[in-house]
Amino acid sequence: WYQFRWAWTPRFEGRMLRLFETGDREEERIVRNLRNIGVTVRERDPETGKQVRFEACGGHFAWSLDGVGEGFPESAKPHTLEFKTMNTKSFKALSAKGLKEVHPVYWAQCQVGLHLSGLERCYFFAVCKETDAIYGERIKADPAEGMMLIARAEEIVFADEPPPRLSEEASDWRCKFCPYWAICHGCKIPEVHCRTCAHVTPERDGTWSCARGHTVAEACNEHLFIPSMMPQGWEVL
Repeated sequence: WYQFRWAWTPRFEGRMLRLFETGDREEERIVRNLRNIGVTVRERDPETGKQVRFEACGGHFAWSLDGVGEGFPESAKPHTLEFKTMNTKSFKALSAKGLKEVHPVYWAQCQVGLHLSGLERCYFFAVCKETDAIYGERIKADPAEGMMLIARAEEIVFADEPPPRLSEEASDWRCKFCPYWAICHGCKIPEVHCRTCAHVTPERDGTWSCARGHTVAEACNEHLFIPSMMPQGWEVL
């Protein structure tokens, strides 16, 4: 919810930016590897030239696939493609226990892609950054799970207030992993723009409306923070 409302702009140090670049380069290599064994990989939408993208919630929610592959030895049917890199510890756990148990968030991403694309299978690939070992797992679509995840996205998108915290303790390790931890626990003031304003509402058709009649683009002089986003006692600050 905080991410959707642009409550804070995460900032990454150089090391993290290089890690993101490593992930991008690895995607390119996996695609080359797949094509070398005869798999047809479509990374881009031929109409837009961008990643294959699907939308829900009127367009407020979207998911871009890493690609679509056809002609795998296991099945000629098209598969959505998801690529990740990870460290040795995570890779070993994934290899031993499978995606759903070890990385449920990644598994949910696969289900969202399958649900929105209408395809039946996803091929998930992970590369170990230390050893270059590669793991592949074919994920079967779970229609009920896909519907639940999209319903959850809709609930978050159209909620007027943030959902309950994972923990009321700001020191909880689960919260500390979230880039919006400081906003959620009242340690920072949200950024000022239309999406953090109490007058602005996401509409079902994918647009945004302002109760004051302003164009939803940049914050104006009538900006009023959504009260539940603010630290306790902010009124007297």
